Amino acid sequence: MIFYNPANKTIAMSTATETEIQIINTLGMVLLKTTLPAGESIIDIGDLPSGVYFVKSNMGVKKLLVAH
Repeated sequence: MIFYNPANKTIAMSTATETEIQIINTLGMVLLKTTLPAGESIIDIGDLPSGVYFVKSNMGVKKLLVAH
């Protein structure tokens, strides 16, 4: 689950198990790849320009809107 969507500088994700995530732009380029521990994690996305992205994990793919 992703919190703060649309997002500004951070997003929070809650996972039941350790999970690898990727943040992908609309061209399919992987901009961020990291492994999150089980529980809630905060991810810094302040470097991403405003726009539409996708967060891919073992839970599926979710759309992420970044608005600065």
